[in-house]
Amino acid sequence: MTVSALKNCLLDVFEDESLFGFSAIDGDLAEKEDCKCALVTLLTYPDLNDTYNAIEYFIMLEDLRKNILKS
Repeated sequence: MTVSALKNCLLDVFEDESLFGFSAIDGDLAEKEDCKCALVTLLTYPDLNDTYNAIEYFIMLEDLRKNILKS
């Protein structure tokens, strides 16, 4: 998938481009994983009145990942 195709998929999931971006990956990691960049997202915890719960946050991230893969 090209970066522009990925960007279009991400726009289907996120409200606007200010909630995601791309970052360069360290050279050693890029060679090891055969990746040149990483997706960086800004996700707020759904209800800031509640205490942070790592398991709920992980579930939210997994749901986002599944939505991106469906696009």
